[in-house]
Amino acid sequence: MDVSDAARDTLQFVQTFAATILCSTPHLYLSALPFTSAQSRIFHKFATNFPCIPHIVAGHVENWPQMEKIIYTNDEVWSVAMSPDRKHIACGLSDGTIKVWDTETGKALCAPLQGHTDLVTSITFSLDGHHIISGSYDEMVQVWNAMTGEALGSPLQGHTACVQSVIISPDGKWIMSGSEDRTIWVWDMETGEAFGAPLQGHTDKVWSIIISLDGKCIMSGSADNAIRVWDMETGKVLGPPIQGHTGCVNSVAISQDGKCIVSGSDNEMICMWDMESCEALGAPLQGHISYVTSVTIVSDENHIMSGSSNQTIWVWDVKTGIALGSPLQGHTNQVWSVTISLDGNDIVSGSDNKMIWVWDANTINSKASVATLQSHTNSINSVAISPDGHRIVSGSDDMTV
Repeated sequence: MDVSDAARDTLQFVQTFAATILCSTPHLYLSALPFTSAQSRIFHKFATNFPCIPHIVAGHVENWPQMEKIIYTNDEVWSVAMSPDRKHIACGLSDGTIKVWDTETGKALCAPLQGHTDLVTSITFSLDGHHIISGSYDEMVQVWNAMTGEALGSPLQGHTACVQSVIISPDGKWIMSGSEDRTIWVWDMETGEAFGAPLQGHTDKVWSIIISLDGKCIMSGSADNAIRVWDMETGKVLGPPIQGHTGCVNSVAISQDGKCIVSGSDNEMICMWDMESCEALGAPLQGHISYVTSVTIVSDENHIMSGSSNQTIWVWDVKTGIALGSPLQGHTNQVWSVTISLDGNDIVSGSDNKMIWVWDANTINSKASVATLQSHTNSINSVAISPDGHRIVSGSDDMTV
């Protein structure tokens, strides 16, 4: 018997059933062993020695579940982020706190980060992993020391309504926040001072903000059905608002070369726009029959992914605007979050149906799914993939990550 295989099998057993075994030792045999992977060494070696334990007669899991760790929180998880080095996970909770864990051990790095007085809607790590930036319903943005949990300076105040989105510029010098007060603020990462006046132009809530890879332009999507492009240095609007949607713009993305903007809206459509002229690039991408909640441009720049409240994920060809095959179907409720691995091989989606689906991006036409991850007991609000593509992180209303 290969010792390394045996060790991996034992580790999977402990990771999968640790919470159950901790209740009492007999659960090793009464609860854990019957539900152990049918292909595992542990099941083959020990199951026959305990003929009186429960037996699964149908649907016995053949392989170990792809979930490795469950981190329990005390409230609903609204946002989740992984540090660039993949060593830490942070999540924002509905009670206004932020928790940070070690991805290897699952242990908390520090006490909960306390400072917000309402749910944490958006969270991100600085590029060096040293800082966490959070936005909240309490109208504030806060910068934290990722290791100690200490708040760095006073909260960044200026918004007069809920903060829906926070991002950091590629050079790590600036924080940007979008709010339901219709404005976008730019803050100096080191001093916490506002960089000029707030960016004003939207006539309704700002739902989504992004920044170009060269750090020169900010794009924002709003409930006023429009997208605006701003000059990072001057804070001035570049051209008129980009209009074409007839519903709230929920999500915006930009290509790596900075030439194309993609937007998803409540009007069930996805639009592509030329960054310089702000003109539409072809006709809208149509196929969804409900709100488009998430859009992503695949790293190869040739494809767009979109998730919707109609329970489907579509993959589109950027050049032709044509959908690649049928929509990816499997979820039985709204798809809230869609992401793709950096190598472009795997698509991950989270939904109200409590499940995460993993899809093979190279076999879209056959609608192939690699796995369905079932562990959460409530709606999944956020999913992320580690840079090396080995791990998925998910946050849910069931209070777990």
